[in-house]
Amino acid sequence: MDWFTDPNRPYIQLFGLNHILYVLIVAVAITLLLTRRRWGHTNRALVHWSILAISLTQFSLMQIWYLSQPTFNLGDGLPLHISRITTLLGLAWLLTRKRELMDLASFLGIFAYFTFLLPQRIYPITHLMGWSFLVSHALIIILPLFAWIAYGWRPSRRSYRIALGGFVVYLLVAIGANALFDGNYFYLKHRPVFAGTPSPQYELGTILFAATIFHLGWLVAARFNDVDRATKLERSGAPARDKPDLVRV
Repeated sequence: MDWFTDPNRPYIQLFGLNHILYVLIVAVAITLLLTRRRWGHTNRALVHWSILAISLTQFSLMQIWYLSQPTFNLGDGLPLHISRITTLLGLAWLLTRKRELMDLASFLGIFAYFTFLLPQRIYPITHLMGWSFLVSHALIIILPLFAWIAYGWRPSRRSYRIALGGFVVYLLVAIGANALFDGNYFYLKHRPVFAGTPSPQYELGTILFAATIFHLGWLVAARFNDVDRATKLERSGAPARDKPDLVRV
């Protein structure tokens, strides 16, 4: 089974078969969760602990693989890529259900969508690390939806502020780790876009970009919450307001 763990296997191609397969699998998972919301809420304990077990298995195998490589180095093997940070936040939320952890995980997880659009140095699905990439990013995307459906979690303006502050702290840690270990955390060294932009303009632009997508994510979530609330009012027979408010703290 060397092919399943071989670090020399070629990476997937942008919009190639494996890339499309990754996107389709995540899209199907999201569709199933959204169309089976009542089942997900009724069986939330089963789903909750299943996600926890799968996520723990994925994260453990990923770290074991990195540690087993002769080329292991602190510039890539530490859990400091944003997807790994988000996975750890998700695991912490599953264990504690502390709201602030989901606030952070949900907004930081927005970057997972961009990883699917522009995968960097990702193995095919038949590789351990390709499977790990799929499971990790699928759960990052799905977990806030599950928290919404199963436990009534909703993002708020405070969630946005917490997430943006957390991202700035993360970016500073990534910059420091990259300088110490010659790393590429948050792809600040090998940049997928705007590679010619010098520092610190690139990092400042990254913070502005994060603030923008976090705000857009909050607006989308607020809109979905309005629709969900209006649907519940309609089913109950209560009169709905003409202009439902956005989510408040």
